[in-house]
Amino acid sequence: MSWWLTQPVYPSKNTPIWSSINNIPIFIGDINYKIYCFDVTYLDELLHFINNNYITGYKITRDYLYRKISYIGSYSLVLMENNIIIGFIYSSPLKINNIECGYVDLMTIARHKRKNGLAKILISAIVNYSNKKHYIHKKDKSPLPFPYFYSSKHYTGNISYLYKNHNIQLIETCDTNIHDVYQMYNKWVEKEAFQTYVHITTFISSESIKTYFIDNFIVSISIFEFSYGLLRNAKIAEVFFINYNTFQYELYQALLYKLKLLKIDFIVVQNNLFFKDIIYKDNYFESMDLFLHSYNLYIPHIYNNIQLPVF
Repeated sequence: MSWWLTQPVYPSKNTPIWSSINNIPIFIGDINYKIYCFDVTYLDELLHFINNNYITGYKITRDYLYRKISYIGSYSLVLMENNIIIGFIYSSPLKINNIECGYVDLMTIARHKRKNGLAKILISAIVNYSNKKHYIHKKDKSPLPFPYFYSSKHYTGNISYLYKNHNIQLIETCDTNIHDVYQMYNKWVEKEAFQTYVHITTFISSESIKTYFIDNFIVSISIFEFSYGLLRNAKIAEVFFINYNTFQYELYQALLYKLKLLKIDFIVVQNNLFFKDIIYKDNYFESMDLFLHSYNLYIPHIYNNIQLPVF
C-alpha cells in the first residue's frame, strides 16, 4: 500500500463537505538523517541544491528563494546526511474558507537518494514542526497516489510574438501603494467562492517577484530561468495571481509590455478565465499539469478556476 494511503487523506473522489480529518501522523524519523529548520546563512548552498535537484532545467534566483523562506509564517526544513543537504520541504501559510492551512509547493530530494522513503520523512516533519493541522500539497506533472481536489494546466507563450500595442500603464507596487493593493486584493477575495487569504508581503515587488495594478486589476508574476529543452537559456515569467475574471486585450498587452521591459522571453499562465481564450488564439503551448491535494482536510472536488496566490 502507498504510504500516502496510511495518512489522513481521503481515498475517494466522492469527497464529502468541507471538514477536518483531525489526525496528525506520528513523525517518521531515521537515525541516519538529521532535520533542521533552515538557516538563511546557508542560502547559497540551498539554492545550489534546489537548482540541481528540482525540476530539470528550472532555475530559481537567490532573491526568489530568499523571499520564500523569509515569508511570514513559513517553514523551511532541510534533510541532512553527513552535513550535506539531501532533501528540502517548504510550507507557507494560507487561509482557505476560514481554515488555516499550510501550503506545500516546494519539496525535492537529491536525485541519487530518491526512492528511499525520504519524502515521507520530510512530509511528516513539516506537519509536526509547524503549527498547522491542515495542508494543501501542490504536485506538478502528475498527481499524488490519492484523489486531488483541483487540477489545472500551465501554458507557455513566446512574448516576442505576442506583444502588439497597449494604452494602459500598469503601476508596480512600492511602499506607498502596497496597502491599497492589498485592500483591493481582500475585497476581491471576499467575493470569491473559494477564498484564499495571504500576507501582504506576497504582493511586494522585488527582483524576482513583480506585482502590477491599475484600478481593480492586480497581476503578480515570479521570474525564473530555464536551461533545458525548448526553453533553454530562457528568462520566464509565471503569472501566479491575477484577479480579473474577464479577459481584456489592453490589460493583457500592458502586462506583456512590462515583461518585455524586464527582458522576459516567455510567459507561463494557467487556463483561468482571463487567459482561457487567448492561450488558443495566440498559440500558447501546453507545458505542465498542476494538481492540488488536501491533507488532514476534506475538500470537495472543485471544477471552477481557483488561485492560490503564493509564489
